[in-house]
Amino acid sequence: MKAEEGRVPIVEIIYLAVIFYILTAYIAMPVILDATVLGRKESLDSAFDQPSGTPIPSQTALVSTKDNVTLSGWLFPVTAPRAWIIMLPDPHRNRSGLLPVIRWLTKSGYGVVAMDPRARGESGGKYMTGGLLEAQDLLATIQQLKSQLKGQIPIIAYGISMSADAALIAASQSDAIDAVIADSPYLRFSDWIQFEAQQRGWPHLPGLYAVARLWAPVITGKSEAGSNSDLTSMVKSIRVPVLFLKGEDDPLLTGNDLAALRSEIPTSTTAVTFPKGSSNTLYTLNMNTYQNAVNDFLIGLLPKPEPQETPEINEK
Repeated sequence: MKAEEGRVPIVEIIYLAVIFYILTAYIAMPVILDATVLGRKESLDSAFDQPSGTPIPSQTALVSTKDNVTLSGWLFPVTAPRAWIIMLPDPHRNRSGLLPVIRWLTKSGYGVVAMDPRARGESGGKYMTGGLLEAQDLLATIQQLKSQLKGQIPIIAYGISMSADAALIAASQSDAIDAVIADSPYLRFSDWIQFEAQQRGWPHLPGLYAVARLWAPVITGKSEAGSNSDLTSMVKSIRVPVLFLKGEDDPLLTGNDLAALRSEIPTSTTAVTFPKGSSNTLYTLNMNTYQNAVNDFLIGLLPKPEPQETPEINEK
């Protein structure tokens, strides 16, 4: 009798196991995942490269966001810019990762502003939000640096991965942007969280990534981080040209995803698919093709030269 009284019923064991699983899979793991993926990466701060080798000396650019985060960046003021390009990097890099493209663009006569997104590089903030607050940050950058962006010329938003989403969302919300270059955007925040988790070896548990999205506003303190609005629903208000750049095997932007995005944008779009790479590797793995695609797009935005009148020849 005493031995039987000391046993824990199997039902209680199962009950405790279920509770432990729920607490682990849907509270502890999502919280840790959000903090890991969205939180500041100190390694990006320590691996900061200064813009040596650029033909135009950089100036420091500082921007204050609506929630009092200070964003840090570089401004490259070419003498007579053909256009101004506001650049935001992939969230795995700070703005120094854009230097190869910056060097090429400034040599080609384009003024460049390269900013660290919030919670990355030298910018302030503890957490990213998946592109929504970053879109507002992009518009704040354009507004606050407007006096330094001299010339009545196009302003192009250029972003990679999450920053590509930010550029597209910003263009849908304001007419301050004249065109968008979107390198490897993704459709949904939860898709990106899932991809980042799997890259880190996290287990694929049912509902984990959906729950992580729900916890994101709590962890970041920003309600925008919990949005899972499909990007296709956000781009319907874009009224400017868009260039999409994607890798052939990009897991976050399939060919069908790209077609869906383009079909919802009521203005002209161009898409270039590269055989190698995705996100922050497209440029380095497809340099010549990438430069040609961006160059053709930018030239198409510039005013066409007015035809010169042929002088009349009076024959005697």
